[in-house]
Formats: sequence, C-alpha cells, structure tokens
Amino acid sequence: MKETLPGLRQNGQFSVHQNNEPLYDRAPTLDENGKPYADFMMLIPRLNKVDTPVLKQKIAGLQAVLLNYSEVVFVDINMRLNLLWVSFTPRVGLIEQIVLDIQQRVPEAKLISGDFQGA
Repeated sequence: MKETLPGLRQNGQFSVHQNNEPLYDRAPTLDENGKPYADFMMLIPRLNKVDTPVLKQKIAGLQAVLLNYSEVVFVDINMRLNLLWVSFTPRVGLIEQIVLDIQQRVPEAKLISGDFQGA
C-alpha cells in the first residue's frame, strides 16, 4: 500500500496528489512575492518496511504536526528512499520546532538537511 503526505498547501489545507515528477520540478522555491522558501529533509529509517497500520499511524502523526504550521507550504514523502521533504516560509527557529515536533510523533526521524544542528 502506498501512502503519501500532502503536497501543496492552499487555504489552510494540503492538496493530496501522487506525482512521479522530480522533486525539483514540484517543490516551490519562491513565494508570491519572489522571496525564497526554506526547506529541510528528514530520513525516516525503514518507513517503507513497516506494516500498513504502523505506516498509517506514522503518516497521521506527520500530518498532525505539519498541518499545525501555517508556514509549511509543501510536503513530500519519498517512500522508496524513506525521505521527508518540507518547504516553508522561513522564520528563525522554525526548523527546530518542526523537527522536534516530528520526532515526538516519529522518534526515529533524523534531520539530514537543514540548518538546525540539535536533531
């Protein structure tokens, strides 16, 4: 069973879609004013190996965290590589907040790309 996290955010919710286009073609880089978005990537080891009920629980946890942040504008999960990508409107300390909240729900998630060094 293939599960996906929401993609682009509009009106306080994410639109869900499956897309095989490269991430660099899908992830937004600039907001409507031309200011760059920030992003980070997390590895969630063995996510693609867990049973469906566990996978649904982890994805629900990720959604619960990410939907709480209005700054998050794009989310992608690559099940083949066990990678979570998050694009957001930059704010000082936001990566740390989001990463720590994700790790509360999915403790094995590890930050592998981003500016926060505490994770």
